[in-house]
Amino acid sequence: MILTSQDDVTADMVVDQLTKKNRRVHRVALDDDLVISGAPGSVTIKDAYRTTVNPRSVYWRRPGPVNSEQGKALVGLLRALPELVWVNHPDANERARHKPSQLVVAQECGFAVPDTLISNDPEEIRLFGLNHPDSVRKPLHQGDVFIPLGNGMIHQQQIQKKADIRLTVVGGSLFPCRITSTHLDWRGDDDAKYEPVSAPREIVKSVYAFVERYDLYYAAFDFAVSQPGRWYFLECNPNGQFGWLERKTGMSISLALADLLAEEPGLLQDLREPGGGHRRSSGQDG
Repeated sequence: MILTSQDDVTADMVVDQLTKKNRRVHRVALDDDLVISGAPGSVTIKDAYRTTVNPRSVYWRRPGPVNSEQGKALVGLLRALPELVWVNHPDANERARHKPSQLVVAQECGFAVPDTLISNDPEEIRLFGLNHPDSVRKPLHQGDVFIPLGNGMIHQQQIQKKADIRLTVVGGSLFPCRITSTHLDWRGDDDAKYEPVSAPREIVKSVYAFVERYDLYYAAFDFAVSQPGRWYFLECNPNGQFGWLERKTGMSISLALADLLAEEPGLLQDLREPGGGHRRSSGQDG
């Protein structure tokens, strides 16, 4: 089952891959016209197209706020399924999206993190700016990354970078991509260049430690690579986009997600074993 909004091209890509595998897929938006019934440990979901009983896995893609009684009932019954695999569990996504916590966990997992101040104290901000004249400002919530002016609560050292990295985690697979851009924020650069690369071994180790801390099966990491080549952790989006990246690079992220959703729960648990054999960095040794 894929829980997302009505218009979601990224979800379409995963649906296509699961269909090619001859897997039954039920794509649902929380505001769809649904018939829901169940008891503790079971659920049946019906719409105009199909009926699903006790789905084996759920891709919590982009369902939006769970405000309606129907949405609360659906999510509540899904939560009660004993063997359901979530990618990712909504509680895990909620824990992982908070940036101050991310920065602490990132350091504990071995990532390099730019000097950071979280404050709205003008004097503290002024002193930080004296030490880091090119610092960037960010909001505390997931969303826009760089705010050139304004009162962003996160003030961070700007890394003099030679490239950015978007590293996508899907289960035991990593998909690192180098992004070369003349812009501070490559997301606004139509001429940015994208190239699949290998991740250094120490980054791979830290990535797995990070996702295990938050119990994530899927995550999108952003790094800045300094001129000497050091990777600096910027943030992790536990439900980040990947469709545009797959189209630009050919990296098989949607296929990896389809494989993950179609696997038996026992195999999924193997990914959590230290040094698990399923783990790899986009088929490459970094």
